[in-house]
Amino acid sequence: MKNRVIDVFNLKDKEISIITVDNPDFSDLRIGGRACIQNKEYSICSIAMINRREPMPLDTFVIPITQAELVGKQVTFKK
Repeated sequence: MKNRVIDVFNLKDKEISIITVDNPDFSDLRIGGRACIQNKEYSICSIAMINRREPMPLDTFVIPITQAELVGKQVTFKK
């Protein structure tokens, strides 16, 4: 399944979560865009960065949430 959440790292003092997805499809991922997870929309704060040693992007993005069980959920992106 594309964009299935496999890990969430919460930074509680900053009230954001770093989301890692399996089999990422970031074609619609944009800063200021929306991430839809289980019928809730979150504003995207940061997007995957390019690893200079590898041609593939990292499989993470950041949203402003810290209190949610997101592992195993599907993510879709809106521009």
